[in-house]
Amino acid sequence: MDELSRWIFGLPDDAVKSDIVELLEHTDEKLQADFEHTGRYPETLPASTPTWLIGYKKNLAGYQLSAQINDVSASLNRQGASVTIN
Repeated sequence: MDELSRWIFGLPDDAVKSDIVELLEHTDEKLQADFEHTGRYPETLPASTPTWLIGYKKNLAGYQLSAQINDVSASLNRQGASVTIN
């Protein structure tokens, strides 16, 4: 019955938000690895990142990643070692 409900009504917002946050955290890991390698954040997202879904705004001390699916959105803000997820 749960599968039928998901097929008809879609995933619950909590599940969608969880998936978005997981994707943002994975992208953050890639950006951090690049920073550790080069000493700076890249100008664009890594090639394997779904750029049609994830927004990337670089600033002086870090960056913001954001994504939205239907009415569900999340963002990850990194300022040096500090990370905030909304």
